[in-house]
Amino acid sequence: SGVTGLLVEDLVKKLENEYNVISWDDSFKQFEILGDAVSRPQFLSFLRQRVNKTYDERGKTQLFVRRASEWGAGLLTDQVCDFAEQHRITTTEWRFEHAITNLDELPQCVTIAAQNWEMAYAVDAPRGNVIFCYVEPSRDLEKTRDAASKLLRDKSRQFGIKALPILIVLLIDNEGSLGQHMAELAVLDEDLDEQDKVRFGNLVGAHRQKCLNLFLVKLEAMIKDRHYVTAFPAPLEAKRLNPVCSEIFQRIYHRALCFPFDGFSTARGNAADSCMALTSELLNGVLDYQTVTGKPIKEKNRALEVLNNSWRVFTKKGDVTRRPTYDVARAILQEWEDQLTREGDSLTLGEAIRRICKPPFGANLASAGLLLGVFIRARKDDFSVLVDGQTTDFSRIVSDGLFRGKSLDLNKLEHICLVHADREGG
Repeated sequence: SGVTGLLVEDLVKKLENEYNVISWDDSFKQFEILGDAVSRPQFLSFLRQRVNKTYDERGKTQLFVRRASEWGAGLLTDQVCDFAEQHRITTTEWRFEHAITNLDELPQCVTIAAQNWEMAYAVDAPRGNVIFCYVEPSRDLEKTRDAASKLLRDKSRQFGIKALPILIVLLIDNEGSLGQHMAELAVLDEDLDEQDKVRFGNLVGAHRQKCLNLFLVKLEAMIKDRHYVTAFPAPLEAKRLNPVCSEIFQRIYHRALCFPFDGFSTARGNAADSCMALTSELLNGVLDYQTVTGKPIKEKNRALEVLNNSWRVFTKKGDVTRRPTYDVARAILQEWEDQLTREGDSLTLGEAIRRICKPPFGANLASAGLLLGVFIRARKDDFSVLVDGQTTDFSRIVSDGLFRGKSLDLNKLEHICLVHADREGG
């Protein structure tokens, strides 16, 4: 015919996907002419009528909540950042867990994110939340931004801090194109019966793929518009999403406790076993530099890296010091000691652990428990330990199920308090 292969391929695709006049029959390995073909303009007219009938603006915002995670997979995701690396923390909690919402459901979404943050003590529980919020065309951007910022400020005050590590990414659909793409995708996925699918043939699949591509391009552009909202009064300096997340953590956890404990990629691995063993020995008053160096190589290296090289808790003689050289660890221990030595005061261990897991220190159950062990080991003759008001000792407490799984049991720690030895029974 004298027609090039590329041109033939292009024309066949148009006949199949644009004009809907031929269809490939895989069993006979040939194209067949469709006798009752429907043109693409007819198909598009049908689709838009169905969209207008089924989805108003509010319906499109609800579609975003219901289906955007499926259509936008790869764009609407958890966010990792280099905050942990900057502070020499090897546990996995320093990331932003994502949520997808619209303006109507944003208050509830922020509340859930704040509640999750309040309970985030584990080594793998996300400390931050990024909320992707769809904003329909009828909304005023400045009013929307102000309302979202106020929502975060109010919720932060409710939880007792200046700013929660929550980032709202407003996805502004000024022209309504994202909403239209979502509505067309929903109709093609959910609202066509078998007769419609036969009638429109290849047009359905071809248009769905085109619509999905347009949705992804538009969604990516909306994310890059960088309509970020936080509880901070001062604007963020970072621009891209991951550095923004790192900056939020840095502003809130500005004295983050380093924790380079190798192998803590999960809460249940052998690193958790090593940390639990070291914590138990510190609480029992039997760990010092000499016992650390006598341990199996992997556990010894982990203990030396955190306790000796990073926190610097050993004296030249190998004892556990009351005042580590590492300033963050020293500040935490001093805070606990100040509370313990104030007249009439005591130190409830559950409260002590929870407090240093919050800003500005951001410890987790593993690092906080290990540091508590350092505190108790260095001061074992300074205090008495009470469980529900009854005097006991740590060897009994540790053997009586102080750990749940491989982490300290916060509920049990709420019943344990230290009192200065001079005030026992007072």
